[in-house]
Amino acid sequence: MDKLQKEIKKRMNKDKKDFNDWYAENHELLGKFGDDKSSEIDQGGIAAKRKLWLPVAAFLLVAVICLAIVLPLSLNRDNDFDIGLGGGEDSYESIILEDKLNELLLKYDFLNKMLIDEQLEVRLLEDDKLVMYIIGGNISERQEYYITVRIPTDSGYNFATKEMYQSLPNETNSGEWFVTYGAGITQGNGLYMNLLRLEKGEEILYMQVQCPEDGISYILNEFII
Repeated sequence: MDKLQKEIKKRMNKDKKDFNDWYAENHELLGKFGDDKSSEIDQGGIAAKRKLWLPVAAFLLVAVICLAIVLPLSLNRDNDFDIGLGGGEDSYESIILEDKLNELLLKYDFLNKMLIDEQLEVRLLEDDKLVMYIIGGNISERQEYYITVRIPTDSGYNFATKEMYQSLPNETNSGEWFVTYGAGITQGNGLYMNLLRLEKGEEILYMQVQCPEDGISYILNEFII
């Protein structure tokens, strides 16, 4: 050890303090340091919480975006494309084109007695197969009568209310049609709802009649004929 090194060591030893004395002198400073450390820990906890909320916030943001896209489409969908109104959840409805409507009016003459405000075709969601037409409207000369006619294009298709037509108690003939029907079902609005099943050869139509009268003699004797 040279002379310079000895001098440095001598001065270091001279300035060295007892640890207890040093701690007593710097206790206040150490306390502040501890508070800062605690603050860092608290802030770290807040940061951890913030990190925990990040996935939740991301999920909520995606949900909001999805609703912003899907909900307007759902709310803006009009009668040109409604799920299940005539058939069920396996089908959708769209407007019958004018040319096809004219064909139906020629084939079923009594439809010309109606003020048609509903003209729908029902197709399967699975393969877009056409299974039924729906024509609805008031009778021109008796507007208190509202008629809905279901015209199946697939005899095997089970639309939502088909079962209701299978055991109607009354039967008669109306023009070329053999008709089974049930009458006098009162609705909450004071109207009667009557169901008619019309058969001609292998062709079957399903008719629903709403009217204020407990009886459908007008339908059987004047409308269908």
